[in-house]
Formats: sequence, structure tokens, C-alpha cells
Amino acid sequence: MFCLATPLFRRGRKVSTNRQGPLTKCGLFRLSERRDADSHRTMRVATLTPLSPYSADHAKDLLLPLWDATVIFASRRYWTVTGIEREEIEGVEVSLRQTWALAEFPGEVLEEIESELRAGRPWTLPATMFGWTAVPPPPPEPADPRKAGAIAMMTGAR
Repeated sequence: MFCLATPLFRRGRKVSTNRQGPLTKCGLFRLSERRDADSHRTMRVATLTPLSPYSADHAKDLLLPLWDATVIFASRRYWTVTGIEREEIEGVEVSLRQTWALAEFPGEVLEEIESELRAGRPWTLPATMFGWTAVPPPPPEPADPRKAGAIAMMTGAR
């Protein structure tokens, strides 16, 4: 799935909403199973790889893989995946919790990506999507019937 992915934690701490934009990456999301040598078992692993084989970092994941990954939310274009990120900090490998907010690209962007890749050309994110994050917009505030009724009474609306 072609998507935007926003990591919600950095080194185990929650990232504030206003700092999520620069951490957002776009790429190909995959959820697969791999044998983990550390735990001696097979685990689900979530990865985000570059869209284009022409990218300089094509073989390198855009975000650290999420080990023991679990989808905890899925609705229309938005997904939330949680797992364990293995990172080296000061020469020591540590396992930290991580959650990715994922947003599938809109249909018109998907068509553009696929046509560019089929033609063998490198692809870039459309300028209209710069600054987007994968975090869904907040739901609308529920209407309070007490307030709505009061406003209707004051304006004379029925």
C-alpha cells in the first residue's frame, strides 16, 4: 500500500502534534512475517520502503522496522500500527515502543504514482501533499442540544 507514515514516538517518548510533520515519510507499507533470531520465533514486521527503485536509498527502509507489529485501527484510508522499534543508542541496541499513523494516498495520487512507475520514471510526492501527516483530522465536535436549542431560541429559528 502506498502511504504516508507518521511515527508517533521518538526514542520512546510521544511526539507533539506540531512536530509530527517533518517526521512523516511516504513509501510502500508492507506487513510480513520474519524469523527473529533474538526471540527465536517468527514475528510480524512492518516496513516502509521507498516507492521508486530509482531512489538512492531504495534498499534502505525509510523508518526503522516495527517488530511484533499489530494493526490496532483501520478505517477507510487511515491505519494505526504499533510494534517494537530496535534502535542503537550510544552503542547499545534498545527496543522501544513505536506507533505509526498511516494514511493511504488519495486515488488520484495513486494513479499518478502507478503511471510514472510503469513508464520507468522516478516519482516524487505531489507538491499539494507537502506538509501532510498521516494523522487523521479530529472528528467534528458533537453538537450539544442544550446549546443548539438556546441558539435557535435566541435567533428565532425553528
